Amino acid sequence: MNTDCLNSASPVVRLQRAPALRYPEGQEVGAIAVVKWLASGFQAARVQPVMWLAAILGCADFATLLHLFPMFRPVAVLLAPLVIGALVFAQARARTGEPATLSEVLKAVAQHRNALIAIGLTSAAIVVAGYAILFATLHVSMKAAAMANGTHGLLIAYVGGQDWRGVMGSMAGVPIFALALAAAWFAPALAMLHDMTPLDAIAASIKGVLRNWPMALVYLIALTLAAWVAPMMHLTAFALVVTPALAALMLLSMYGGYRDVFVGR
Repeated sequence: MNTDCLNSASPVVRLQRAPALRYPEGQEVGAIAVVKWLASGFQAARVQPVMWLAAILGCADFATLLHLFPMFRPVAVLLAPLVIGALVFAQARARTGEPATLSEVLKAVAQHRNALIAIGLTSAAIVVAGYAILFATLHVSMKAAAMANGTHGLLIAYVGGQDWRGVMGSMAGVPIFALALAAAWFAPALAMLHDMTPLDAIAASIKGVLRNWPMALVYLIALTLAAWVAPMMHLTAFALVVTPALAALMLLSMYGGYRDVFVGR
């Protein structure tokens, strides 16, 4: 990854004065604030229902696809900042009483594409590294072995995931994915609306999430429950109920969370 991208902001926005953050490292808010964030998201969705419905259903369908092909999960966190960036920009404009058109949203995302892609690449790298460590821990067995010629070596064997290792791998993957989401949760809003560099935005995002661990716990529980019930549910029910609800919870509350934690109301 080009480290210059992590330390540079959008050249277009650099010419403009970005609003300062009231709480650069985030302030602590109660977990009950999630309800207010959802209400704020619903208000924005009522202004532009087609765009929000398309975003929620699109993310839900993509989550269902990831359930079928988990090896593509890094792609989810790679693309997430682009979607989040578009929605927080749209909600910020709707809050001012001047809803952005689709072309304006796409233009804003294009202007910040380098920062958003850098945020996504960093989050994807966390997922890849985490799952590599997890795979090596749960599915690879290493032991000393004596060869026929009398020499000794290290035997590395793959252990199947049809026993407790498969369950542990599925559940242990949740905090890895959660860490990647923490890195990208507030970062797109900070990069797009405040011209922060990707590295600074990621650091502030992680600090904001850790400072508000009760709030983060709400989302972690939702992700864990989704991972837990997925094997027990029919794919159709999972796609029609679980993934749309999870996508709505996350997308509708992101802008409100960013404002409460970093800007204040």
